[in-house]
Amino acid sequence: MRFRNGLKARACKICEASTKASKLPRRGRKTIPQMNKPAAHPYPLASAFFCVSLNPAIDTRLIVNGFLAGRVNRVAEVYRNPGGKAAHVAMALKGLGATPTWIGFSGGATGRELLAGLRLLEIETMAGRSYRDP
Repeated sequence: MRFRNGLKARACKICEASTKASKLPRRGRKTIPQMNKPAAHPYPLASAFFCVSLNPAIDTRLIVNGFLAGRVNRVAEVYRNPGGKAAHVAMALKGLGATPTWIGFSGGATGRELLAGLRLLEIETMAGRSYRDP
């Protein structure tokens, strides 16, 4: 096969070498050492996840019973949850068993709703005060 510029397509030499190596018989020890073991460290290390949000939000999800294009679709339920990239990452980390800390600005009724939603999900919060919020 030739390209428009006249060059001929060739097989990748790296790929050929890696496929040939797999066909050779294995000699010596047949067990593979585990790669996911944590390295021994003289001091215990604590891992922390800080999710910093500069633009927190509230996600509004509307549930409809059925969607028909070009017709009137009535909303059955409305859910308001914490939103924004940092809040979503914190929720995912919490679902994986980590203990994330959400850091961001929150003010007014929306900020209070955001913090209440994160605390309901047992996510630690560190919120900066808004000067407009009393």
